[in-house]
Amino acid sequence: VAWLTLLVFVALFSWIYLEDSLQKHHDRAMVSTQNLAQVLDQQIENTYTRANIALLTISDEFSRQKATGHIDDESFNRFIQRQHERSRVLTSLRVADAQGDTRWGTETSNSPTANMADRDYFIQHRDDPATSLHISRPVQGKISGKWVIVLSLRQNEADGRFAGVAYATIS
Repeated sequence: VAWLTLLVFVALFSWIYLEDSLQKHHDRAMVSTQNLAQVLDQQIENTYTRANIALLTISDEFSRQKATGHIDDESFNRFIQRQHERSRVLTSLRVADAQGDTRWGTETSNSPTANMADRDYFIQHRDDPATSLHISRPVQGKISGKWVIVLSLRQNEADGRFAGVAYATIS
């Protein structure tokens, strides 16, 4: 009887210990998961913010150059390249004109001009002047060939007519 009581006591103690250990591991896993989710949320917000700032800056330069009567391709490309180098999180930064032809930005001088007029983000900006920053579903890039998410911003002429789209890609 003493052995049986001791065996039951050891089994009960082991069960309680294992149950407590399992709960502690579960709690640690929950904290780790919540921490990881918070880090990912901050990273996504940081990427969104950097892309938005880069696109707004490019939009300002686009408007400034448009106000002079034309876009100086060389200086505008250099400007976009500097913004791209500063962003560090964006795969590319480009601007398509009102017809959808990608004329300025990263990877445009050595590539044939790609037309974005059929892309959802381009159509959205072209058809709705009130659209602010647009985030696309994943698409295969026409220039890079990589799967990307596109963040885009409408470009306007001085009179408010559609002038094109500035866009950043993230892969």
